[in-house]
Amino acid sequence: MNLNDFNGTCYYEFASGKFEDWDQCWNENSVYLTEESIIVFEDILKKINSKWDPYDCVYFDKDQILKLENELKNKIEELKNNINILTNFTKEHYIKY
Repeated sequence: MNLNDFNGTCYYEFASGKFEDWDQCWNENSVYLTEESIIVFEDILKKINSKWDPYDCVYFDKDQILKLENELKNKIEELKNNINILTNFTKEHYIKY
């Protein structure tokens, strides 16, 4: 995401290293996710780091990042399966060919 494309301030910034200063916010090298996208896996962030707070700067160590990656992969598979179930159900029960 390009910083110039942002609309409002409902973005979560993920940056490498530890947060030291508010002047470090909105870096071009950071990754930004919208509030809508973070909702999908906020439970995972809380599970991996009990200090997770969407309104504060929270540090994730290397092991936590690796766990996050694994948990996100599992979540993606779960979402794919649920989408397939819903799609098949809809086709079978509501869409007549």
